[in-house]
Amino acid sequence: MKKKQIIPSILTLALFSFQTNFYSYANQTISDNSGQFTATPSVADKLTHTEKETIHIVAFDPNDKTTAYNDFFLSPVPSGGTITQKPSNPVRQGYQFKGWFHSLDENMQPVFWDFTSDTVEHNITLWAYWEKVCLVAFDPADGAAGYESFYKATVLPGGLITSLPPAPHRDGYLFKGWYGYLDEELNPVFWDFGSDTVEDNTTLWAYWEKACIVTFDPNDETTKADEFLKVTVPTGKQISSVPQPPTRDGFIFIGWFLDSDDQTTVLWNFHSDTVEHDITLRAAWEKSKEQENKGGSSSTSRPSIPPKEDQVNIEQNLPLGKAPEEVQQHLPETTTETEPVRSTQWDFMPKTGNANILKYGISMSLSLLLLPASLIKKKKNP
Repeated sequence: MKKKQIIPSILTLALFSFQTNFYSYANQTISDNSGQFTATPSVADKLTHTEKETIHIVAFDPNDKTTAYNDFFLSPVPSGGTITQKPSNPVRQGYQFKGWFHSLDENMQPVFWDFTSDTVEHNITLWAYWEKVCLVAFDPADGAAGYESFYKATVLPGGLITSLPPAPHRDGYLFKGWYGYLDEELNPVFWDFGSDTVEDNTTLWAYWEKACIVTFDPNDETTKADEFLKVTVPTGKQISSVPQPPTRDGFIFIGWFLDSDDQTTVLWNFHSDTVEHDITLRAAWEKSKEQENKGGSSSTSRPSIPPKEDQVNIEQNLPLGKAPEEVQQHLPETTTETEPVRSTQWDFMPKTGNANILKYGISMSLSLLLLPASLIKKKKNP
């Protein structure tokens, strides 16, 4: 009778426990609160119950004093193999990540893991190594942005600021630079990014200069006010940023004009006119010939050039460029009193346009003179 081979119960229990715990561990997905340490071990997933390869677990500790062990990134690695799966570099405010280390040397300096050559022989933990840095916050000082939305950069103590945000924008103001503090006269002391070093956490503020807002109204009856282009111009300066000429079906764009206080409208001269306050320039349109041929009046929204004081419109005897409501005040005053005409001569000459009346009067006079002669002639010849 053949004897049965007996496997010690304790060995069976240990093997079963290892396989059960391993497969349960290998199939889980681990993530931390920030979502940076997330992975599903793929090496262990490919193993079957029949494989007997030893697998070790590598735990990545972000070492940020907030992430718990259950949220560590875990990577299964075959015994003697290199680590092929690792998390993205962690982030910690006020610190700069320098790498993953597994131990400290005799000088208490970190010994960093070499992912290209170091092999895993047992379960290990790798820790993130942090270097203390200074935090630089850029405050746009626009009265709207909060601290959470500030641009922030980390700088090693004694280092230069190399990461800057784009220049901020604020309607009606010009950005002049970043300053760190005010001098005794309350003038801003601008930060010199080429030489000024950071020694501690620092806040830089945007410095603004008040300016004028120029709004361009396409005057096309379709574009909404919130879609108008706006540019900021220093007070007393010319407009340097001009939009592309707008388009409008049936019309020809002839320029930008400004409504003045005296109701005149003039085309803006971008080569000489300066901006002294917030203004709105409107597009001036003239109907195209095709549009006029389709019917309708040939009216135009083209503004007139304001005249000099002695320049008048000959046809209407009115100042050029004046609006209809102002015409009345420029007419000469009338009066019912007239001076009698004093003259020592009789003026029998007809006025212009009375030539026909003169001819008719002469003809009637001759007829009256000849009438008695004709009557006498008839009386002699009964």
